[in-house]
Amino acid sequence: MEYFDRESAFEFEMIGNNKIRCWHMTGGSIDITVTIMQDKSLSLTSENGNISEENNQKLFNAIDRAYKHWNLI
Repeated sequence: MEYFDRESAFEFEMIGNNKIRCWHMTGGSIDITVTIMQDKSLSLTSENGNISEENNQKLFNAIDRAYKHWNLI
């Protein structure tokens, strides 16, 4: 599954169970592990550590929109 988020210019591809690859139009990519919590909130982790709404709101919200687009939350 793929999703392009126009608001943030991030593109996402599902690359495994609970794992997505994220690209930005400026280049570069990052693999992110996504855990859907019981309350339907997301827990995001990359090799650089946790991604939260507080420390990277633009990316966090774009992933939230991708998961809603894919009907996963």
